[in-house]
Amino acid sequence: MQKSLARNSIYCIAYKLLSIGYPLITTVYISRILLPEGIGKIALVRTFVSYFTTLAALGIPNYGIKLIGSVQKNYRLRSQYFSELFIINALSTIVAFGIFCFSIEKLGQKADFKLLIVFSSLIVFNIFNVDWFYQGVEEYSYIAIRSTLIKVLSIILMLVFVRNANDYISYAVIFCFATIGNYFFNIIHIKKYIHFSLKSLELQRHVKKIFILFASVCATEIYTMLDSTMIGLFCEERELGYYSNSISLIRVIFSFMTAMCTVYFPRLSYLYKENRLKEFTVTAQQGLDLCNYFAFPATIGLIIIANDVVTVLFGNSFAPAALTIRILSILIIIFSVAYIAGHVILIAVNREIDIMYATIVAAVINAILNILLIRAIGYNGAGVATVCAEATVTAILYYKASKYVKRQYDFRYWISLIGGILFMVASLIVVKLLFDSGLMRVIISVMLGGTVFFFSSCILKNKIAIYIWKQIKKFVQVKIAR
Repeated sequence: MQKSLARNSIYCIAYKLLSIGYPLITTVYISRILLPEGIGKIALVRTFVSYFTTLAALGIPNYGIKLIGSVQKNYRLRSQYFSELFIINALSTIVAFGIFCFSIEKLGQKADFKLLIVFSSLIVFNIFNVDWFYQGVEEYSYIAIRSTLIKVLSIILMLVFVRNANDYISYAVIFCFATIGNYFFNIIHIKKYIHFSLKSLELQRHVKKIFILFASVCATEIYTMLDSTMIGLFCEERELGYYSNSISLIRVIFSFMTAMCTVYFPRLSYLYKENRLKEFTVTAQQGLDLCNYFAFPATIGLIIIANDVVTVLFGNSFAPAALTIRILSILIIIFSVAYIAGHVILIAVNREIDIMYATIVAAVINAILNILLIRAIGYNGAGVATVCAEATVTAILYYKASKYVKRQYDFRYWISLIGGILFMVASLIVVKLLFDSGLMRVIISVMLGGTVFFFSSCILKNKIAIYIWKQIKKFVQVKIAR
């Protein structure tokens, strides 16, 4: 059952490209239809409901990937583990929905009641969210194909039914459908891999580890959602709309950064369990270098072209969001390092407790800074608070992960990476001088900047760039041979 990392990376990249394309297409369209006020209205409710979906998930996704990954070749054990985690998830979902029902009134007049009802479906159907199983058995091809079908259908529905600012409820329904549709496919398809049974279940053996991860995930979700929650409470809906689109764009870009690295998690769990520590170290370092290779130029590039990106993607009504995007762009680098150090390495070596402590510290910092900065400088203060909190948690996670992966710094790698970025910056400046602002300038900036960065880093002998180039040549040669 163990799959090729290269092939899984390709499927993951394809899936993440779709994950990037879907919100970009929908956001570009929806931002112009619903305007900042409508986007802010939806963001407030989504954020509120997200607290309860986090409670419903109970840390099981991260724990499940690792657990199933460690027994992916054992049909009996993966069936039993799945059955146990599914039951635990069902119980947590019931509890989460019950608390949600008693908490609705807390938002008062700030939230749209109809939106609350629609988005509450995400809590109810969380019980069928078993993507963690498919990632554990490294079935990334299924994930990519399934998601493609659902997202294409959702885009079609959105273009048909969301036509003016009053259609925000229709948008919410379609958004929820895009998520829940994946869940139903999962349950139907899973019979191929497991035999679900309620016999001889040992739920208690998972509880401690799940709650440790839940505490970590909960702290993370609180401080990642606290900014939007507080903006919604202290600022106007349009300002939440500015911030919501900005942070969504950053997360979309980050999702691509982690596309290549997601496949490393089950593999590292397996290597560590088998005590193949040398391979574990090499694989972990490869994952970090890969993420950094994409994260650094993406951050610098976004800072340079932020104004054009905002007007092209969201429309002129979102122009104030350009500064917000520049502030938040540093998160692309921070997220990438944190993802590898924490959610890949530390979980693989059973150090979930380190993640929990780090995220609790970051949550406290984020809460304090949000209170101070949002009141002082508005919604951009939330961006500064988020960057500071994420930088703190990343520093802690990197320090903890370094105890298990003795990183050897490759100065040639970093010199070639910086050199490639400098050439990219020069190309972006030239584009700004030669082309008027608009869609064409954004397209040329992204394509030319990316091309210049890649080939200049190849010339400077960056190991990641050279590896990618070799894989491209190999792929072309195979296709030609056929």
